[in-house]
Amino acid sequence: MLGVPVSMQERLGVVADDLTGAGDIASAVAGTGARVEVLVGVPSAPIPDVDVVVVALKIRSVPIEEAVAQALASAKALRGAGYEQGYFKYSSTFDSGLRGNIGPVADALADLYGQQVVVVTPAFPRLGRAVVGGRLVVDGRELVEANLGEHPLTPRKRSSIVDALANQTRSGVGIVELSVVREGPAAVVASLLELAGNQIKFAVVDGETEGDLSTLAKAVSGEKLLTGATGLAQAIGGLRFGGSSAQEGFRPPGSGPPVIMCGSCSSATVRQVREYIQRAPSYRVRVQDLDERGVAKAAKWVASGNFSGAPLIYSTPTEGDGDLAPAFTEQFEVFFGTLARQLRSQGRQRFVVAGGETSGAVVEALGCREFAVGPEISPGVPWLVDERGALLALKSGNFGDDDFFLRAADPGHPR
Repeated sequence: MLGVPVSMQERLGVVADDLTGAGDIASAVAGTGARVEVLVGVPSAPIPDVDVVVVALKIRSVPIEEAVAQALASAKALRGAGYEQGYFKYSSTFDSGLRGNIGPVADALADLYGQQVVVVTPAFPRLGRAVVGGRLVVDGRELVEANLGEHPLTPRKRSSIVDALANQTRSGVGIVELSVVREGPAAVVASLLELAGNQIKFAVVDGETEGDLSTLAKAVSGEKLLTGATGLAQAIGGLRFGGSSAQEGFRPPGSGPPVIMCGSCSSATVRQVREYIQRAPSYRVRVQDLDERGVAKAAKWVASGNFSGAPLIYSTPTEGDGDLAPAFTEQFEVFFGTLARQLRSQGRQRFVVAGGETSGAVVEALGCREFAVGPEISPGVPWLVDERGALLALKSGNFGDDDFFLRAADPGHPR
């Protein structure tokens, strides 16, 4: 119920729309003292008995019916295992395309949980993401001005979350403005109740600071369904758990430097690749390499070991050559997945992967089904350990500073 704190014993079940986002939210909540596990794909095996389970799906760019079916099946499995409170996690840049999957999935989950008014907030101040006047702001600039709306699969051509969501849902969309949030939890509750009374299903809630999200968390932490990026979940974790990080004493499995695989074409990743290739070994994959011979050639280069440090295999266009056009996105995903599987068969256990779709392809190819959560390399990017002892870091394209790959090259020193 609005304004009623959730029981400290109630467990949280998260449905994340991609793998990098799952790692992001799992890391943040684990940092508040929660015991967290990440499951890959719709749960089919017994669900772990922890504080928070995050189900990592790959549904941002699949057909709407498939996205809804996977999200519903995951939420039902979580509820059946005793995870009564639900959280639909999407990107802090609202990656969804013009007629994407966030709205339909949120509609379906709201019906499942019987939620009258559903909070929507991609705000994540820790990464410079804010919502002001219902518009997404990144590092002080609106989304489209910050050049974070360009993506080959999920482009965002508008900064207004209200407009973007209204274009995707059959339900009404309203707003809780920053001035209301700053009045405190009671004012937020009153505004949400007013929207519900006017048959508005989704409430885009403004937030600029962690204090704003803490206020929102106090107002809605008792709701059965919440949606947002990691910021709100982290605020709720702080209220509920309030302990020290559950990741202390982490010892990364395996040995040696990881293999870094990069299929993202985001501006942040372009800068990271440019920084890394000036100092460490790198191998460029082009469109003409997207076949079995190309994979074998790249795997042979890694196996040769004629270099020191962590090898980087990348398809990121660093000079505007456009190799990552939408027409080739799937082929690059297949390439990196196949390469990861070959490297694993050669004994490699450590991988760093940049890009949400690329991460999904690699995890699927490696057959990972469950992850324990380690410490962060960078905000939103933790080390993950799968059930067979592989160590992975799955990085959203827009996350990380320019030296991210340089720091990720040494798993023994995640920061």
